[in-house]
Amino acid sequence: MKKRIPALALALAVLMTALPVRALAYSDVSGHWAQGAIENSEKSGFLGGYGDGTFRPDQPVTGAELAGALNSLLGTKLQSSAPSLTRQDAVVMIAKAV
Repeated sequence: MKKRIPALALALAVLMTALPVRALAYSDVSGHWAQGAIENSEKSGFLGGYGDGTFRPDQPVTGAELAGALNSLLGTKLQSSAPSLTRQDAVVMIAKAV
């Protein structure tokens, strides 16, 4: 019994380090007028922040970020063999899909 407790504690510690940790508190969102919407969108997986712990809510959204958000929203899978599209082609496809 005494040997099982340390082994169990070690196994639990290993499992806990393997679990992903998602911090919802971005360093630049606190007090922002869109804080609630940002946190809800992040929780649902629709939007995400940057690797440095920021969300940058006042920064313009790039075309790539918009495409990623729409991809998450629509639940589509991106294929690496997909043909290259111009920005105009992408806007037309999105407009038709919506």
